[in-house]
Amino acid sequence: MRYDGGMDNLIWIVIAVVAVVAVIALALVAKRATDRRKVEDERRNRDKAARLRDEAAETTLEARRTEAGAVTARVDADEAKVEAERLERHARELEDEAQRAQASAQERLQEADRIDPDVGGSPESTDPAGAHRADPDTAPPGR
Repeated sequence: MRYDGGMDNLIWIVIAVVAVVAVIALALVAKRATDRRKVEDERRNRDKAARLRDEAAETTLEARRTEAGAVTARVDADEAKVEAERLERHARELEDEAQRAQASAQERLQEADRIDPDVGGSPESTDPAGAHRADPDTAPPGR
């Protein structure tokens, strides 16, 4: 038998084809694994994005509630301010009325002192409480 070099070539061609097929198979397996990871990553990212959107919606709702509370508090404060101003005006009116009543009472006391023959009309004839007393030397009998 004669040695034919064609057989060696055929073996090397088969080995090369098998190696190429193996490399292609490994590349396909690696691509599928990469594609699966990519799909899984996309799914996780979609889930995370959905959670973030839900959290943002909840935070927005809470912010709106807080804002509504602030508006309510501002309205309450404004109402209280208006009421305080009304009460301040009322207090000033009552103080003015009290001063007028005090002045009127003082005028009446002065008029009473002026026309009362038993009172000398002097400031000494009025005690600190505003009660008038007659001079014991000039008081009529029976007083």
